[in-house]
Amino acid sequence: MPPRLDLKEVKVAHLRCTGVEIGVMSALAPKISLLDLSVKMVGSAITKATNDRKHLRITVKLTIWDRQIQVEVVPSASVLMIKALKEPPRA
Repeated sequence: MPPRLDLKEVKVAHLRCTGVEIGVMSALAPKISLLDLSVKMVGSAITKATNDRKHLRITVKLTIWDRQIQVEVVPSASVLMIKALKEPPRA
């Protein structure tokens, strides 16, 4: 049986995913289940945060405190170059 999760402790997790599309929820489940969170709730939060980066591989930083999720997109070189060149969204 895993140890109890301390709700007052701040947890940070980094995930690499494709923007907007979470893909297979079963791949996200092992990383999130130890944090005692709903996979569907985390997937919808990531989808909202990555709405403008469709079909790009991005890194997402999840900060979890008291079962609340804060999603932050970590900028990579490819995403910054696409934004600087003002490329149209990919299909």
